[in-house]
Formats: sequence, structure tokens, C-alpha cells
Amino acid sequence: MTLPALYEIAETYRHALETLGDLDLDEQTVSDTLEGLQGDLQVKGQNVAAFCLHLEAMAEAIKSAEKKIELRRQILTNRAENIRAYLKQCMERAGIQKMECPLFKLQIKKNPPRKVIDDESSVPGEFMKTPLPPPPLPDKKSIAEFLKQQPQQRTAWAHQEQSTRLSIE
Repeated sequence: MTLPALYEIAETYRHALETLGDLDLDEQTVSDTLEGLQGDLQVKGQNVAAFCLHLEAMAEAIKSAEKKIELRRQILTNRAENIRAYLKQCMERAGIQKMECPLFKLQIKKNPPRKVIDDESSVPGEFMKTPLPPPPLPDKKSIAEFLKQQPQQRTAWAHQEQSTRLSIE
């Protein structure tokens, strides 16, 4: 037997709560009807919660795999850089500037000149950059304290909202 969707069971339960009180039924019948619907709701709710936990576990496993893949990528990148430096060093030691094969061409080339600053404190002001200060940000901690002290006062610039969450433990 397949249960209906959770939202359908919840709607049926809500509807039953509304209509059973209006009917002229004995208390035991009302209780049994709601208990039966609540049982379906609990079973379906448990199944949905288990599926949610499964998805969260899968997401965590993927996150762990991403870290491993990132580490592997970094290892391969570093290895390639080291081997490239080794090849360049060997070519320079042998006095070879260029090598060719059918697949690719190797050539030692000059990089653009690098600017090296020997003493940063001696650089004239005209050559210094002053970074822009970050824009001011709301201090949520002090705003929260203000709103806590003034629970009834509503400001045009801030208010408190109470939300809910589902805890699966």
C-alpha cells in the first residue's frame, strides 16, 4: 500500500480537524479517525525525514570527495610545475634553448621584467596606492541588543522576525 503524498495527508488531517468537530459524532469515533490519519502522517513524515537525512549525508560525502579531488589536483599541479622546472634547468645546463618534436615545441623564453621593491618604506608617495576603506556595515549585534531592549518599538530601519526550523535528531 502506497501512502499519499505528505502534503495530501497533512491537508486531509487539517480538513478532518475542521469538519469532525462540526459533525455529531461520539468522542471515540473522532479520536479514532484523527489517530488513523495521524498515524499515516507520522509514517510519511518519518520517511520524508529519513530521505532528508540521506540527502544531507550524500551532500557531506560529496563535500569530502571534493576536498580529496582538490588535494589530488593540487598535487598534480605541483608535480607538473616541478617537472617543468626540472626540464628547464636541464635544458639551460645543456645550453639548449629550443627542442621540437611532432607533438610540441619546447623553448626557453624570457619573461617580462619583474619589478622588485627593495625597501617599501622608501617608495615616494606618488607611487603609493591608498586602498578605499570598506563601506560601513550594520552592527547586527548592537542592533539586536537595541531591539531586545525595545521589543514593542518598531523602527523604520530594523525589526525582529521569528522563524521556525525543522530539527531532525
